[in-house]
Amino acid sequence: MSRLRRGGAWLALAPALWLGLGPGLAAAEPAVAVRPTGPHLTREMLETFAGFVPPTRLSPDRYPEAGRFTPQEIVEVLCGRASPDYLALLKQRNGLSDADLRRPAGERAYQIDFIHCPYVAKFETPKVYVAESGDTYAQIREAFTGVQGTPASNAKFFGVPEGVIRSGRLRPGDELRIPYATAASILPADEASALSENLKPASGRLVANYVQFGPSTTGRIVTYVGDSGVDAVPEKPAECGPDPVRPFDAAAVVAAYEFAVKRAAALNQRVEHPVDVMVADNGFFGARPRPAGGYDFRTPEFDGRHFDTATYGRRLGPVLEDPQGQQTYPVNYQNGLSPAGPLSGHGTHVTGLVLGGTEFLPHRSRVYGPGVGWLKLTQLNVGRGSATLMAGSQRELSSQLLLLQGSRIVNLSLTYDGRASGIPASFTFLDEASDMKGVGRHLFVVAAGNDRRGNAADYQPAARGGIGVAASVITVAATDPAGRLTSFTNIGSTNVDVAAPGCNLESWTSDAGPAVALSGTSQAAPLVTFQASLIRSLTGADPADLKIRIVSSGDLLHPDDARKVSGHTRIDIPRSLYVFDDYVRWKAGAGERAVLGRVVKASGLVCRDDDLKVDLAELRAFKQDPAQAYAFRRPSAQNRLAVCAVATPGAADVLVVEPSVEATGDHPASPESLPGAPGRYITIPMRDVIDVTMRMKDAG
Repeated sequence: MSRLRRGGAWLALAPALWLGLGPGLAAAEPAVAVRPTGPHLTREMLETFAGFVPPTRLSPDRYPEAGRFTPQEIVEVLCGRASPDYLALLKQRNGLSDADLRRPAGERAYQIDFIHCPYVAKFETPKVYVAESGDTYAQIREAFTGVQGTPASNAKFFGVPEGVIRSGRLRPGDELRIPYATAASILPADEASALSENLKPASGRLVANYVQFGPSTTGRIVTYVGDSGVDAVPEKPAECGPDPVRPFDAAAVVAAYEFAVKRAAALNQRVEHPVDVMVADNGFFGARPRPAGGYDFRTPEFDGRHFDTATYGRRLGPVLEDPQGQQTYPVNYQNGLSPAGPLSGHGTHVTGLVLGGTEFLPHRSRVYGPGVGWLKLTQLNVGRGSATLMAGSQRELSSQLLLLQGSRIVNLSLTYDGRASGIPASFTFLDEASDMKGVGRHLFVVAAGNDRRGNAADYQPAARGGIGVAASVITVAATDPAGRLTSFTNIGSTNVDVAAPGCNLESWTSDAGPAVALSGTSQAAPLVTFQASLIRSLTGADPADLKIRIVSSGDLLHPDDARKVSGHTRIDIPRSLYVFDDYVRWKAGAGERAVLGRVVKASGLVCRDDDLKVDLAELRAFKQDPAQAYAFRRPSAQNRLAVCAVATPGAADVLVVEPSVEATGDHPASPESLPGAPGRYITIPMRDVIDVTMRMKDAG
């Protein structure tokens, strides 16, 4: 099924539609989406926007690190690109004729009036769109630009022959290059009405581009299974059983982490504390605001050592403002709200799982750095205690995240209709987060959604995931207590990366109540965020390396499920923390054996589809069970994982490992438990190998 559809209620401001459009908008819509349809914005159009839409002035409450960026970089974030016409107008309106807009802004970032700009992103390297069943060239063009185009214009846009466009030949899996994309700005109806009345022909000629006005598209929180809109604990899904589920073995996680810390010391590797993590959800009820500023963290479940109260001026995140001017604080108590149940407390429940949930609470102190936790949390409240996201939240997400320096892990339990015009374009920033000059590189962990085996490609930002699609996005499906994909999880052989436990996971919905067990992909995703934060605290790994590690260190899904997830695995947190050693597990007699050490040879790994021989230097993991075998490769000079089904190894094919530590289950035993001197090798028939997970490349 195609993930695209026509915009429907959108209106293009062609000359015949200019007259009479304004008054109707104010009556019909409290907030209006305004979207350009082409890549070129004239000086005349920009001046019209400047005359009828108030400028944007950044505040330290919302953008505390904006001063580290240049004015030109800020314009690129707000507008998609910094055109010469825009920069000239910006200088004129702000009296900056002699200013160098390519130097860090400092305090000036909060003094400049940034002229409102239609969002147009022109990509230096075209973005890749992978076609789904039912897609057409016209639908894809409309999704990214707002217009369906003609065969001739679409041929130019996609860079393919016009005859191909006219033939309609577009198969699932075909890759199309997107040279630019436009996204909507959300304006109050009165501003949009005035703007629509004044974007008219001037000086005897037409404005060079069309602009569209239409209803704003609203996203929602990926809540929990059984959410009926009533803020009450739902019945547990039958497939999840009646009892809370332990999502991981906390003792094994701690043992693996402490082992890695010792290995880091032996290798003179620096352990990174703390890791910056952001939860974008419907707010937080885990701390009480103080009258004089700051917060009281009253319970051990939400210990203040794990929260960043410095970046945003003693707040836990930015203060947002919707098109009607309503302010939203990160802590919902400050918004005049009280926790009523798992819906209003969803963001709090997710935050607790990012901290490891009830399972990890007794063990947190074991992974503290000197006086601090292993992570520092901030909150981006785009839901204000409800399931509905604020108008324009997709643009708010992009500007907030792209105007942060450094690198964060961002948990996104949010979803938008990925078939609606303009929505795919709104999430190109997930790619830009690692491409744009001067912008920090973030890892985005996204809930796949709870639409009962729906295609994750139909939803944004879940559609941005996939091992071959994005290096900085992990889309997460949910498994049941037996490790099978649940009936409620969304799936996607192209767009879902990995699965994680998503049944009856306990966390807290406020600082004033007991733990609550909830089920869903929005419970599975924060476990991956938790895992990623532990790995980064050991290695400082970038988003691509984190994603590769999380997917390649997991266990193979059941063969019937593996085809529905692009990475074919479900997470294994302890194994992922053996970042300085190769992990090998194999059949030994009637049982199994596992060691940590160094793999020196792996023969007989050949990709079934193309007869590619897997080189040991590129191997990240090899996994097999009686029904399936996969090799996980990181091709040279690439930041993405490649996974292939492997032909059955021959009788002469072997894996050779130089062991250093025996493992008992997933616990590394003491080094003394392994008999023999260094330099001893174990040769294992490749047919007996169950799992090989290689050390992280830049971790040792």
